[in-house]
Amino acid sequence: MLLQWIFYPLLLIQPVIGMLQAAFIDYDVLAFGFINLSAIATADEGLRSLFLELHGLTALLLILLVLVHGVERSRQAFTDDSPQVQGQAPDPIRADAEAGP
Repeated sequence: MLLQWIFYPLLLIQPVIGMLQAAFIDYDVLAFGFINLSAIATADEGLRSLFLELHGLTALLLILLVLVHGVERSRQAFTDDSPQVQGQAPDPIRADAEAGP
């Protein structure tokens, strides 16, 4: 649950930071082939560098969260409490004797 509260906002923030980065670049960046993102603001190398850094850090954080999520799900899959997963299959002869005639 905590992972979702971190992961989903980052998924929304990532493209916004990318669009802000494209807004401050000195050449045309067309989103979907017709929306000129670089026309939103004037070219500013300092702001573009800032958003480039934030975009990279957000991407790295997203990659790390996906890896942590995968490791956690794998750990849960292999540490289930059921007897079959632990290698302790139920004894069918004993189960029949306990069930009675």
